[in-house]
Order: sequence, then structure tokens, then C-alpha cells
Amino acid sequence: SRNCACVVMAQPVALEAEENNGELEALKKTLEVERQELTRSERVQQQLQAVRQSLQRRCDDLESDLERLRASTPLDEVADALERSTQDADNSCNAMRVELEEEKLEADRAELCAQECADRADVACSTIKEATAAIESLRLAHELAEARQTSALEQARSMVSVEALRRAEADAAQIHEQLTEQ
Repeated sequence: SRNCACVVMAQPVALEAEENNGELEALKKTLEVERQELTRSERVQQQLQAVRQSLQRRCDDLESDLERLRASTPLDEVADALERSTQDADNSCNAMRVELEEEKLEADRAELCAQECADRADVACSTIKEATAAIESLRLAHELAEARQTSALEQARSMVSVEALRRAEADAAQIHEQLTEQ
């Protein structure tokens, strides 16, 4: 019975050990696959570097050959004419740039002048409106003053007439008295 208990207790430990061994083996296989992939990647990288170095040397050689050809080959008439044409076009382009800048400055000046004129016109319109309002106010005041003057003149005339009438009555009464006394 002791042996049975040991066997029963040993079975779970043995199962755990087998599971752990299985996981360990799977991890070892994965590690080995990863190492092989790393080794392969390193080989490919070395090969690519070798190809890159070879291509760089070839490129350097071609550039050297091109420089030697340029130095040893004189420009022919067509190339000279093309270079002159290019230079003339560049000069023309630069002249056009200068002219364009001058025209832009002139347009900016014209726009500024137009804005100043518009501002002055706005101020003049405001001044005209104010002057028109003041003229209308003065015209009404003038009409009122004329009406008062006319009224005052009529009143003055009627006062003069009443006063003259009183004097005439007084003179008539005095003359009448004098006549009666005589």
C-alpha cells in the first residue's frame, strides 16, 4: 500500500515533468528554427552588401569614365550653340523677371493710389453731405429770418400808421381848437 501511494503521487509529478519536457522541446525547436533563420538572414545580408559594394565600384568606375570623356572630348559647334542658346534664354528670363517685378511694383503703386483716391472721395462725399445739411439748415434759418423781417416791417408800418394817425388826429384837434378860438 505504501508503494501504491508513491505511485499515485508520482503520476502527477511525472505528468507535469512530461508536459514541461514537451514544452521545453517545443521551445528548443522554435529556438533552433529562429537560429537558422538568423543565420540565413545574415548570409543574405552579406550577399547584398557584396552586391552593393560591387555596384558602387561599377558606379564609381562609370563616373570616372564619364569625367575622362568630358575632359577629353571638345564641345562641338552644336553643343556651343546650345550652350549659347541656353545662356541667352537664361538672360532673357532674368530680364523678364526684372520687368515683371517692375510691373508688379507699378501695379501695387496704382492700387495704392486708387485706394488713396477712394479714401479722399469718401472724405469729400462726407464733407459734401455735411455742407449740404448745413446749407439746408442755413436756408431754413434765412427763410425764418425773412419771415420775421417781413412781419416786423408790416408791424412797423402799421405802427407808423397808427402813430401818424394819432398825430394827425392831435393836429386836427389842435387846429380845430384854434379855429374855434378864433
